[in-house]
Amino acid sequence: METLHPPSARPIIAWSDVLIVGHEQIDADHHRIFEIAGRLHAGIHQAHENMLVRQVLAELTDYTLTHFAREEALMKTAAFPGLEEHRFEHELITYRLRNLQRQAGSGRQGLADELEIFLDRWLARHILTSDAHIAAALRGKQPPSPLA
Repeated sequence: METLHPPSARPIIAWSDVLIVGHEQIDADHHRIFEIAGRLHAGIHQAHENMLVRQVLAELTDYTLTHFAREEALMKTAAFPGLEEHRFEHELITYRLRNLQRQAGSGRQGLADELEIFLDRWLARHILTSDAHIAAALRGKQPPSPLA
């Protein structure tokens, strides 16, 4: 019988090799995003959650924006045909992160579950679908490894 966890006890999606898209820089960025998201998940359930959530959410947003800029530059250099659609996905994610930051800044209670659901869905879906396609296209554009 499967045990159901209340939303606040659900573990956030964990980094695993299945999330590797095959591009060294993108994978490193994704791994870092998971590290920050893990700290956010841990902070959500601490006594002073709002201050910690605001701090870590700001860090997550900043690093995500850096990652998006790097990813979009790689796509542009590779003449990736889905650049505009992918940029739009990034804009939606950025909008959502900034909205969550505003809500956390206003002291809104009950944000933890919404934040965890967003992170679970965004991290899994965006990386496994959109970013995997980009990495596959970029691998075709990269010079061979010096060890190859």
